[in-house]
Amino acid sequence: MANCTVTVDPGVCRMNTVIVAKPSDDMTTVEFEVRSECSYVTKLAEGLGAVSPYEAMGVPLVESPIYAATSGIIPHIACPVPCAMTKAMEAAADLGLKRNVTIRIERDSLRTYRRRRICRAMNADIVHIPESNRFEAVLSGRCVGHLTYVVKDGTMNVDHTFVEPEFRGQGIGSRMVDEATAFGRANGWRVASACSYAAAREGGPFTAPSRRSAERSRRTAVHAIAGGSRGCPVP
Repeated sequence: MANCTVTVDPGVCRMNTVIVAKPSDDMTTVEFEVRSECSYVTKLAEGLGAVSPYEAMGVPLVESPIYAATSGIIPHIACPVPCAMTKAMEAAADLGLKRNVTIRIERDSLRTYRRRRICRAMNADIVHIPESNRFEAVLSGRCVGHLTYVVKDGTMNVDHTFVEPEFRGQGIGSRMVDEATAFGRANGWRVASACSYAAAREGGPFTAPSRRSAERSRRTAVHAIAGGSRGCPVP
């Protein structure tokens, strides 16, 4: 058995810690000398006392004297110091190789994160509910967007497009507009848009809805919800 020194760079808190595990004269226990900028870590070391490595290394993690003391003192569950103390004790008692331990944190870039969200959104199912004049975007069983339309005199007018805020910017609205447009043209209808988003998507003119048309669309949506039709609430 021999003294073992472990230096801990904890990361974001920047409160570095140096742990020295010192075997007792009779080689049965290990005591800790800790120098740290963190008051919680210092308090942990002061209250821990001598630990028998042969007993501590043979019990479940929750019964470890180091982790038992940690649970009442250190507020941050991800603090690496208790693990470092355990490794220092193990190495000092010749129960483990004196090799460096590294924890490397790598986060995806924001661009990668957005790309993954877009790929996930592209898996949304676009469902047509003709009895409600409505298309829905359904992702993992949840309706995350909807589009409503009105057909009159051979014209299909897309009057409202909505996507839940957390799913915007991922192409869901575009897919609903594309599906609705394809449906209208397949039926030989002229496709127009009273919804500014749909008009911009199709590159066509924006036709502001009349008061009567807007009220009719609102009543249709309310009737669909009251009648038990599945779908997103009208915002």
